[in-house]
Amino acid sequence: MRSSASLLTKAAIALGVAAIAVGGATTANAAPGNPGHGNPALHQLVTNGTVTKDQLKAVKSAVQAARQSAHSDARASVLSSLVAKGTITQTQADAIAAAPKGGGMHPLVGNGTLTAAEAKAVHEALRASGKADAAAVLKSTLSSLVAKGTITQTQADAIGAAAVDGRLGGHGGKGGRGGVRS
Repeated sequence: MRSSASLLTKAAIALGVAAIAVGGATTANAAPGNPGHGNPALHQLVTNGTVTKDQLKAVKSAVQAARQSAHSDARASVLSSLVAKGTITQTQADAIAAAPKGGGMHPLVGNGTLTAAEAKAVHEALRASGKADAAAVLKSTLSSLVAKGTITQTQADAIGAAAVDGRLGGHGGKGGRGGVRS
């Protein structure tokens, strides 16, 4: 009985050490200085020499700038489209456009500017537009970087293949879920 308890204890310790080792490796791969932060496939491109850290940083920086510009344009286009369809009024669209970034539409629902159904329609339209834009922005930015000689077409293809839904990051917006971090 005593030897099986000792054996179980040793097995538990071994599993714990393995979990710490795996966790440490995962943490190292997700470190902010890692250019593939949040995306193991991008990290692998640097590890295997397909791209350099500097090239990947340049790609991420260019994609982030292009995405911010495209986001503003797409937001205005979506709001105009919703006004044209009669989903929201121009006054509501102006209030949404003027709302602080990252604040969501909850305050606009709370103060009666939008109904919950209108806010949901706006949110869904913006989200659908954002998903389509992410892939287009990535493709366009990679093409531009190839034309400038920053990366080769082969590197652009590899980066594009490593992207998830047109996004280079792991889970979201800048520093958050799926965005690009430099």
